[in-house]
Amino acid sequence: MSDTHRFSKMQEQTPVFSANKQVTAQDFETQLRISVRTILIHAHTLLELLSPPQQGADATRTAMIADVGKIQSAIEQMRLLLDELFSPPAEGQTIDFSYFSATVRHDLRTPINAVVGYSEMLLEDCEDLVANQTIKGNIENILNAGHHLLGLVDALLQFTQVDKPVPKLEELEQPSLLDSNILSLHHPKLEKYKARVAQDETGHILIVDDKSSNRDLLSRQLGRYGYQVSQADSGKQALKLLAELDDIELVLLDLIMPDMNGYDVLERLKADEKLARLPVLIISALDEIDSVVRCIEMGAQDYLQKPFNPVILRAKINAYLEQKHLRDREQAFIEQLKQEQEKSEQLLLNILPQAIAERLKQGENTIADSFNEATVLFADIVGFTSLSSQISPVDLVKQLNEIFHAFDILAELYGLEKIKTIGDAYMLVGGVPTELPNHALVVAEMSIDMLDAISRLNSQNHTDYQIRVGIHTGPVVAGIIGKYKFNYDLWGDTVNIASRMESQGRADMIQVSQSTYQAIEKRFQCESRGLIDIKGKGKMHTYWLKHAKLFA
Repeated sequence: MSDTHRFSKMQEQTPVFSANKQVTAQDFETQLRISVRTILIHAHTLLELLSPPQQGADATRTAMIADVGKIQSAIEQMRLLLDELFSPPAEGQTIDFSYFSATVRHDLRTPINAVVGYSEMLLEDCEDLVANQTIKGNIENILNAGHHLLGLVDALLQFTQVDKPVPKLEELEQPSLLDSNILSLHHPKLEKYKARVAQDETGHILIVDDKSSNRDLLSRQLGRYGYQVSQADSGKQALKLLAELDDIELVLLDLIMPDMNGYDVLERLKADEKLARLPVLIISALDEIDSVVRCIEMGAQDYLQKPFNPVILRAKINAYLEQKHLRDREQAFIEQLKQEQEKSEQLLLNILPQAIAERLKQGENTIADSFNEATVLFADIVGFTSLSSQISPVDLVKQLNEIFHAFDILAELYGLEKIKTIGDAYMLVGGVPTELPNHALVVAEMSIDMLDAISRLNSQNHTDYQIRVGIHTGPVVAGIIGKYKFNYDLWGDTVNIASRMESQGRADMIQVSQSTYQAIEKRFQCESRGLIDIKGKGKMHTYWLKHAKLFA
C-alpha cells in the first residue's frame, strides 16, 4: 500500500472532518488493538489448557489446537493490516479515503471472519471434551472480541464518510474479558433454527473463494453437517469444476477475487443453459446495497455478509437445496411426461397416418375425406390357412410378422400408407391421405419389390411362401371410424375391385385393373390377361404386371 493509501494517525485532540465527530481515528485504533490483544491472550491461554503434559493429546484436543493456531494466524494478519492502515502518510501527501473504505470493507473482515468461524467450531468441539468451563469461557471471550471487532470495523467505515453518523465511543466499549454474552450459534434466539435443521443434510456444494482460510473454514463447517464439499480458489477453476462435475447442487461464491470476480462467474453460470438453474449463494465481506441488488438481479438466490452465522447459513443452504431437489423432481417429471407423450404419439402414428393424427390432436371429431383418385393394393399369402395347421402358433405369428415388417419398411420408403392387415392379407394405398404424384407408378414399383422381399425371406428362412397381389386405381372415401379404438379405413368400389384383383389373381403374380394399367403402361411391362368375370362387377379387362421397362 502506498503512502497515499494509508489512513493518517491523527492527534487525539484533533477532530477529523468536522467538529461534530464524537470520536477520533486514534480512538478507533485503540479499541481495535485492544480487541486484537484480547484475542491473542485468550488464544495463548487456550493452547496451554488444551495441551497439558499430563493429559496427552487426544484427537479432539489436537484438532482444537490446530484451530486455535489458525485464529492466531488470522489475528496476526489483522495486526499487520492495522499497522499498515494507521501509519501516517508522508508529509504533504493526501489521504485516499475511498481506498480506505474498500480496505475496511474487505481486507479487515477476512481475518475477523476466520476468528469468528473457528471460534464457533471450537465451541462445538467443547461438547466432546470433559466439562471444562475455563476452556469454554476463553473461546467465548475470543468470539465476543471478534464480534466487537466487527462492530468497530463497521463504525470505522462510517467514520470515513462525512454524511453518515458515527456511534458514540461508549457504545463500542470492549466487553469484559470474562463476558460470555455472545452473538454466536449458541445464542438462545437461534435454537429454533438449530432444531429445524437438525436432520442430516446431503448435497454437493462448491465453495469459490481465493482465500484459503475462508475455504477451509466453510469446508469444515459444512462437512460437519454432512455435506460433500469441493473447493475452487478462483472463478476459472470454479467453471472448470462445474464443467467436469455433474452432481454439484449449490455454489457458495465470493465476490472479490483476482482475474475473474464473483460477478463474472455468476454471469457465466446464468448464461450457461446447463448451469443456469444451479443455485448460487453469494458470501462476501462487501455489504453495500448495490452489491446485494446487483447479485440478486443477476440470478443469485441470496447474499450473506462475512462473517456469517453458521446456523443461518445452514438453514439457507437447506432451503435452497430443497428447492433445487423439488425443481429437479419437477424437471424429471416433465421429462417423463414428455417421453410418455412421445410414446402415445408414436402409438397413435402406428395406428393412424400422421396427417390424420395431427387433425385428431387439434380437436376434429369426425374425419371423412373424398379423393378423386388413389391406388389401392391388396396382398395375400397363398395357402396360408392350410400352412397354419402345420407349424406352431408362435412360429406362425413370428413368420407372418417378419413378412409384414418387410412390407412396412417398403411402404415407408415409398411414401405409401399402410391401411391395415386382415389375417394374412396386407392393404395399402398411394395418394391418401396426402397427395402423391404418380401414385399408381409408386404402388406398382413397390408391388414388384414385395415379390422380391418374399423371395429373399424364403431363401433366408428356408420357407416357401407365395403371395398374390392386386392393384386398382380410382376414387375412394377415407376416414376415421371408432370412438375408443380408432381405425383409418377406405371405402368405395376402388377398394372392392382392388380386393378382387388380388383374390382372383395367381401366386407370385401382380394383377392390375384397366385404370391402373393406363396409368403405368409407359413405365412398366404388362401382359394382358383379357376379360375376366369380377364378382359384383361383371367382365373386366385385367393385366399382369411384369417389370419396369428398361428405357421408359
